Amino acid sequence: IHIIRDGRDVVLSRHPTDKQRYWVDPERWVNDVRIGLKFKDHPKVFTLRYEDLVDDYSASIRRIGDFCQLPLTPEWENWFEHTTVKRNVAYSDGVQKLHNSSVGKWRQPKHAERVAELMAYPGAAELLAELGYGE
Repeated sequence: IHIIRDGRDVVLSRHPTDKQRYWVDPERWVNDVRIGLKFKDHPKVFTLRYEDLVDDYSASIRRIGDFCQLPLTPEWENWFEHTTVKRNVAYSDGVQKLHNSSVGKWRQPKHAERVAELMAYPGAAELLAELGYGE
């Protein structure tokens, strides 16, 4: 399962152990997404936008289940109650339900400089447009 997220939001994530650093550089986002897209049409690869997952979890998880030929179970719907991973260095507050509070965070003026760094990186603007993030 290849989950793609708007790179403008991705590059804003802070490193979990050093809040002064960003977690993902523009180069890494472009390169990682490009590599994943090479397999977009492979019959064993399912590509999903992160924004779709958090905006409509039920529909997204049904699509994943269909792709994997697995029946949906209550554990899938309420994964946060059933996960065995409750804490992780990347979770600032422990496991919690999905939310879309960081979707579109890049639009805030305080992030303009960092977003500009991504947009200046070779291929980033074109990749965003290709993925339907071209605002």
